[in-house]
Amino acid sequence: MSGLDARAFAGALTSAAALMLVTPLCGALFDCGCTWPWAGLAEHCNIHELGAAHRCPWCASPIAGTLSVGLSIVAGYVTAATRRLPVRPPVILILLRIVAGLAAFLAIAVLSGWISATVQGYPHFIL
Repeated sequence: MSGLDARAFAGALTSAAALMLVTPLCGALFDCGCTWPWAGLAEHCNIHELGAAHRCPWCASPIAGTLSVGLSIVAGYVTAATRRLPVRPPVILILLRIVAGLAAFLAIAVLSGWISATVQGYPHFIL
């Protein structure tokens, strides 16, 4: 696998992992009920509660949700696919890229989640 192929592969795996993590992360950040894909995704999110005083900031606002999640996933991909790392065996290099990409994804997701919660006056946030 060439260097460019390995970077694209690491970026793709990072994006796939981020897509799997984003809904449970939403639930962890906002205590809204979102969970793992095999446990119902957003089925139990407070966005579906008609009388809820507060609704999940990412689910309630398509703009906030799309920007937050989109920027987080793009940051993860770009970090995994472009970050310069010292030469290592290919498997180790790909794993390091994925770890760096997921760290970038989580950092941007938490920051954008905090901004979304603050702007929308949502009372629950992990920080």
